[in-house]
Amino acid sequence: MALNLNDKKNIVENLHSIVNEAPSAIVADSRGVEANDLNNLRKRSREAGVYIKVVRNSLAIKAFNGTEHSVLSDHFVGPSILGIAQDHPGAAARLFIDFAKQQDNFKIKAASFEGKIVDADFLSKLPTFDEAVAKFAFLMKEISMAKFCRLMSALKDCK
Repeated sequence: MALNLNDKKNIVENLHSIVNEAPSAIVADSRGVEANDLNNLRKRSREAGVYIKVVRNSLAIKAFNGTEHSVLSDHFVGPSILGIAQDHPGAAARLFIDFAKQQDNFKIKAASFEGKIVDADFLSKLPTFDEAVAKFAFLMKEISMAKFCRLMSALKDCK
């Protein structure tokens, strides 16, 4: 079904507002993946807080323009599926990497974080907020207060 100009503008505006707020984004090629498997991916994405969209490359380029994820524009070639993290930067990368392990035809093209192209594996390994708090609590338990004060003093001097 052909899209008229207003439909295209709405798609670009909606996608732009979502991408502009996103901590990270990822692009993949889903050629050869069955529709039922993509529907399962969409279901898992809703549970993980990841916005998934299949959109024409020209519209995606316009939507990403002016955002920190515009670095992905060169990767909008051929069929593309977008994964946009809404809360945690690593959520979309984890979702796509897990899906790619199950689907040989699903290929990750690129991922962006803080305005740079990054490796999707790197992004997927970022700790969640709860994991980071747990690691910090463990660290606080293991070091003495004197060591902690020296560490904080050293960090202050690094600025």
